[in-house]
Amino acid sequence: MLLARVYLADLLKRRDSIRNAAIAAAASMTIVMTASPMTTPAFAAPVDPSGYWSTKDDESIVRIGPCTTTGTPSTPPTYCGTIVWLKEPLEKGVPRVDDLNPDLTKRGRPVIGMEVFSQFTVESDHWKGKAYNSDDGKTWDVTFKVHPDPAKGDKGEITGCLVWPLCKSETFTKVQTVPGGDPTLASVPAPRGAAPKTPPAAAVPPSHPH
Repeated sequence: MLLARVYLADLLKRRDSIRNAAIAAAASMTIVMTASPMTTPAFAAPVDPSGYWSTKDDESIVRIGPCTTTGTPSTPPTYCGTIVWLKEPLEKGVPRVDDLNPDLTKRGRPVIGMEVFSQFTVESDHWKGKAYNSDDGKTWDVTFKVHPDPAKGDKGEITGCLVWPLCKSETFTKVQTVPGGDPTLASVPAPRGAAPKTPPAAAVPPSHPH
């Protein structure tokens, strides 16, 4: 019995020692965390997405650029994207149109010249906004991140989600030109104050006396 009591007392002493050590460790961790609060990692600003981007399998080209002109260093502009070229611009012999848009007032508008990206704003190291898909009439929440590649052309990684986890990603390639030119660009206006060009007067045949 004596040995049992001594053994039990020794176990209780060890238990108290372990408990005190755990309390001390927890207290030290609390002090360290209080003295050194968690900091949010800094992200590099995203690369400007402006330019012409060829989509997957070169099916189309989208021009991305500022859609507002009110940006300042503290409030950068938002960016939008417009389809300017299609690999297959015709459907049943006529120009392709947006015929699945849930907004009935927008149905029938030409796909070329249609805004498909909107509300692109900065979020950490990428852009976040909306993308409209005329193939199904749905609007996706998307992110767009530019990966510079001077040798092979910049890549644009776009990821879209209807609702998580219904997401998919594609890679765009930046291009410098649009086959046949960009049909959505307005003609360059004449310099202010320049006199309008007038066509030359028609030549008047000489009269012959009778």
